[in-house]
Amino acid sequence: MVNTSGRFAGQRALLLSPQLKENDTHCVLFQYYMGGRDGSHPGHLNVYIRENSSPMGMPVWNVSGPAARAWGQVELAISTYWPNYYQIVFEVVTSGQRGLVAIKEVVVQGHQCMNTPHFLTIKGVEVNAGQSASFHCTVNGRKRDNFRLWLQGIGGREAPMKATKPWNNRRFIGTFELENTTKGDSGRYRCIVHSDKGVGVSNYGELTIKLFTQIYALMRRERTVFHTVAGRFRLSTLQAASGARSGIIIPRHRPSLAASRTGHGYMH
Repeated sequence: MVNTSGRFAGQRALLLSPQLKENDTHCVLFQYYMGGRDGSHPGHLNVYIRENSSPMGMPVWNVSGPAARAWGQVELAISTYWPNYYQIVFEVVTSGQRGLVAIKEVVVQGHQCMNTPHFLTIKGVEVNAGQSASFHCTVNGRKRDNFRLWLQGIGGREAPMKATKPWNNRRFIGTFELENTTKGDSGRYRCIVHSDKGVGVSNYGELTIKLFTQIYALMRRERTVFHTVAGRFRLSTLQAASGARSGIIIPRHRPSLAASRTGHGYMH
């Protein structure tokens, strides 16, 4: 519980869960409370999902009031599985107004969430600088009108969903596209889906951006190797042809000076 009374705006308090290693689909539930005078906004409650030892990244869920006199419940459908692990970070940011922000009953259930879908594992993407990068996220659940999906980068860049298509009667695929990519867009991205009752969070997929200079250097290196091999082959062919025309056998190795000496001086 955080008492926001007497706090300056922008002060922060963190509550960290233990590291969680789950083998299969599961659901995390928690309850939250924001209390205060009618119409007041005691602060912001942000929820982060931190995968392995990565930075916290961006919040996957948040609420900022106004104050209510009842507890709310949120579902977290987190698709990070063993051998990876994750940590839930609850953050309260004070607004400067009086009130209370509290968290209770954080529970891990061994089945999928009732109202919030989870994702299948997403894969990394590799493109050249300037090209568009497309991520395909498979949602394990029927598409509903109240679902809102987007792509979230650990560095802050986001992309809205471009299109969806059904996979079967229980799954659909969301496509997200980052246009005109630059080296600064490299990093880790994940898929987010919001429902009326919570949020689904995929694992991270790595986006690799190849610069033109890297591609050009690779082409030059391969071209140099090709010309070196071709040049050696051409020189060997010319020497063999010249020797055949003159009737002279061209040795592979030149005899050393010591090998051409006799007891009476040099050979003529």
